[in-house]
Amino acid sequence: MDELVAEAIGYSRGTDGVYVSGEAINGYFIGGRWFSNIPNFSTEWEDMGVLVEESRKQGIYIDILSNETCYISEAKTMSNVTIGKSTKSEAPHAACLAFLAANGIAI
Repeated sequence: MDELVAEAIGYSRGTDGVYVSGEAINGYFIGGRWFSNIPNFSTEWEDMGVLVEESRKQGIYIDILSNETCYISEAKTMSNVTIGKSTKSEAPHAACLAFLAANGIAI
């Protein structure tokens, strides 16, 4: 799922001069930041933050609502129209599914 999110965000692969012990390493540029691995958008709160920021650049706004038993995430347009929605026990998972749905990618 994280790779699908990265692709929908528009990540780019490459080394771009990043070297470890003299050897180029592969990684990903997302929002101008370098990641040696695809971020854990669907499981880590910090990486979910990258998703929220990058989705805004596409005109997709992620709302995360919490309640006693779950998180409800909605992907919306600037005019507040819901274009993707998910309910899961973990917020990052819900946000990813809502974002993917907004991009027409079903999981």
